[in-house]
Amino acid sequence: MLFHLIAVFMIGVLGASVAYIAFRLSGRRLSKAIIPFAAGLAMLAYSIWNESTWFTRTLGALPPSFALVEKGQPVVSPLSPWTYLLPRTDSFLVLAVRAIQPLPASEGRYLAQVHKVSRYAPVAKSSWVVDCQSQLQAEIVASTKFDANGLPSNPVWSKADDHNAIAKAVCTRIAAPTPAK
Repeated sequence: MLFHLIAVFMIGVLGASVAYIAFRLSGRRLSKAIIPFAAGLAMLAYSIWNESTWFTRTLGALPPSFALVEKGQPVVSPLSPWTYLLPRTDSFLVLAVRAIQPLPASEGRYLAQVHKVSRYAPVAKSSWVVDCQSQLQAEIVASTKFDANGLPSNPVWSKADDHNAIAKAVCTRIAAPTPAK
């Protein structure tokens, strides 16, 4: 957040500098009001660009060993009125493809690592058990108990759907594994 504030300030200085050069090159015929106006416009344009491209820039910076599971809900805010026209994405889930492991003595079940990437929060990691045969998934939480074979004995299963697609992402990767790089 501090770096964003510094970047906005520096973009404002750049906008003011360009406007000042235009003011001087015009033989001082332009109004001096163009300088703060250009600074404010540059800062606003940078803020809009930074908010609307955060998701694609962040996802693009991840290595290919991560696969997108789902985007977060579109965010609109009265503090950023442009989000009513261009809603922004402030979070998403990615699957660590290389971390998918088959569970021992459990046909069609896999252990997967999912990372929740949020704009103003640290990355949150979670572990999931996925049953590819029945398209079920269960998060491993602190209350999860394990049996003698190391399998979860009390998972809370949920059906994979469009809003909870971890099982679909894991089973798709298992069916068509990506080459190791």
